[in-house]
Amino acid sequence: MWSQFYLIQADFAVSILAALTFFGVFWLHFDAWIVRKSPLLSVRTVGFLLLAVSSLVAAVRIETGIIDPIFPESIRHITELILTFTGLLLIIGSVLADPLTKRPITPARTIQPLVLPLTAVLPVTLPAATVAMFALTGFLYLRRATVGLEDHLKPLALSFYLIALSRLILLSELLRTTTVPDIYRLVAPYGALWIAGHIVMAVAIGILFRWVFGYLLKQFGTQLFMIFTIAAAAMFLVTTVLYSALLIRDMERETLSQLATNVRVLSLALEGKHAQSLAAARSLSLNQTVILRLAEGSRQDLAAVASDQILSGNLSSLIIINSSGQVVARGEDRERIGDSLSDDPLVKRAVRGDEVMSSGVSEGVLGQSLVVRSAVPVKSENAVVGIVLSAAELDSAFVDGIKKATGLEASVYGGYRVAATTFTDAAGNRLTGLTASDPAVRESVLKGEVFSGTVTVGSSGFYGAYAPVTDIDGTVVGMLFTGKPQIAVLAAAGRSIEITFLVTVILLTLLTVPAYGIARYITGQLI
Repeated sequence: MWSQFYLIQADFAVSILAALTFFGVFWLHFDAWIVRKSPLLSVRTVGFLLLAVSSLVAAVRIETGIIDPIFPESIRHITELILTFTGLLLIIGSVLADPLTKRPITPARTIQPLVLPLTAVLPVTLPAATVAMFALTGFLYLRRATVGLEDHLKPLALSFYLIALSRLILLSELLRTTTVPDIYRLVAPYGALWIAGHIVMAVAIGILFRWVFGYLLKQFGTQLFMIFTIAAAAMFLVTTVLYSALLIRDMERETLSQLATNVRVLSLALEGKHAQSLAAARSLSLNQTVILRLAEGSRQDLAAVASDQILSGNLSSLIIINSSGQVVARGEDRERIGDSLSDDPLVKRAVRGDEVMSSGVSEGVLGQSLVVRSAVPVKSENAVVGIVLSAAELDSAFVDGIKKATGLEASVYGGYRVAATTFTDAAGNRLTGLTASDPAVRESVLKGEVFSGTVTVGSSGFYGAYAPVTDIDGTVVGMLFTGKPQIAVLAAAGRSIEITFLVTVILLTLLTVPAYGIARYITGQLI
């Protein structure tokens, strides 16, 4: 999650830097227009101002797809595209209309193919059109720098070409509707192509920034104005990043604390399951038919009684054992009798007259599962004549019941393997069979402690809490888990981050007025 948070902040920073840089180019042309009052220059000046505004509109974007933005994304996106398209159209028109002063001797060269292959392969859409227009703008400035005499425009041309390349890479977002996982991971927000596109954009803006401020900082008044503006932008950026980071950190701590509490709620639910199993075993131990048959050494009717108790007690197993530890009836399998459970730790204690409960791992067809077991002695005239051994599996019905009652997502581990869970994948399949391989989790659980922290479930990052499940001897036989996707925490903070971005953009825009006024005042005092 933190990597995605940093990428969100980096996207915001690049957009703000782009707005500041295009504003610098606007100011450079505005200064020239004040002297020359050229209509073509005024058109170009407005074009660069529109590019600066479009960058500010882009700055408030959070490309997670997990929050509902303050302004509908479709409106924000089309506004950005229209501003960009209009600005480029004004720049291209003014550059084309501006007469080109050719070099005395022009070498034979062809620059046009640099732009034509790029535009020929693009679909006819507004985003694609802006790519072509950035490339065309770069071509026109490169032409003025090579065919013409304006060598100083080469960095400007290069930056526009790189912005076109960046936007071309980011057009990969059109493939996000794909059902192929590998392709989606490549084109997803904050994926490999997203990062590549923004790196190219940052390089382009860096080149343009260096070029424009190399001119702007040569005049004292403009120098003061730009220094004030850059300092304010840097201050706002640092404040925004720090505030957002503190917000995420606080939400992370609160989430982990809540999860640690929630996993203890799961432990209480487990105790309730223990109590249910014990009550069922105790109820059968007081059944007069059971007492009489065990005292007589008879198996008659015991299987039927055990089967009925399994259904009424919502159990997975119920076994009636004589005082020698031999199985005389199984409610879940009437034909399987005669085997000995005298070595079972619960049976050993129940023979001594104790009621005991424990948790354990049961081997099934689909793998290990976690069960709660209870053993209750059957007494006749104060003598133990048998034992009732009950078991209840912690299956999908158990975790679904917890989710329905408490709203908690839960997993039950048999050993370190998920035996039952409410967590599902994108197709709706339960994430059973996964293994908890995190050494920190295992270390804490083996010590009998609750673990809370960041974990990986399947291929997704989660905030999670694990609580150990022990048997009658205190040995860890399983775990209980509850968690929350990290992306959900980022989504919860997304609205606050978006508001912070919006306020920063508004304040930064408004600050240019007093910054210009202060710069003019200081300059006036020195004249």
